[in-house]
Amino acid sequence: MSQVENYILVLGSKPQSKLPAVKVNKIYSANGAAERAVEYKKKYPNIEHTALIGSKEFTENENVKSRVINSCPDRLYCRSGKIVIPDELKNCQLEFLDDKEQFKFQSKFYKFKGLDILLGEIFFYERNLFKLIKHTYACMTYRGFWGVATGFYSFLLAMHENPEAKILVSGIGLVEGGHFYTAKDSYGYVSERSRKLINSGKMSIYNKFRNTSRCRVERYLIRRMSKNYKNKIISLDDEMVKFGSVKKWEGQVF
Repeated sequence: MSQVENYILVLGSKPQSKLPAVKVNKIYSANGAAERAVEYKKKYPNIEHTALIGSKEFTENENVKSRVINSCPDRLYCRSGKIVIPDELKNCQLEFLDDKEQFKFQSKFYKFKGLDILLGEIFFYERNLFKLIKHTYACMTYRGFWGVATGFYSFLLAMHENPEAKILVSGIGLVEGGHFYTAKDSYGYVSERSRKLINSGKMSIYNKFRNTSRCRVERYLIRRMSKNYKNKIISLDDEMVKFGSVKKWEGQVF
């Protein structure tokens, strides 16, 4: 197998990210970034596409749901429990993980396994002691220790399923901010549960962007990945190269 044929492409939703001008073996996309798989396949058609989603993100966020459906993925991978599948996706391969299974899966990539996820959530998600206690309690009682967001999780899955491949990552920068399909200053999707808590005064939003706290956890966790894994990652985003200490893609883009 040639080097070109041994590339896997992982797509996130960071605005203004480029696509590699090289044909890959497979595509993995995170939530609404499934739309970018469609753009890539206009140039390089007939490539297997796995769309990763969060269950609440898919069921409650039309911005994400419509993009996933319109991408016509070959496989739908839900990392946070089962969902009702729309008729448009009945023919694609389905895979569901619950919170414990996704925790166990991503643990294998870190030096201290699951302990690193716990440390990341406890020490990096919040910077205020009171908020930290509330977050840790929520993780222990109903939320679970989430670890990384779906974009980061996508390249973990790609590495696991394609151990001999180089993983090209586009649209995952390990920085806070919106998505290419939302307004520049949009906070982003808020779950139905969170909206009810906010409306009842039991929860407040402190960050400008939804992913601010999660990015801090991810920056910690990518530092805890072994070099055997990190050496497989090649990023098209300068921020990912900087904060993840991974290789930079030097090929052509579009």
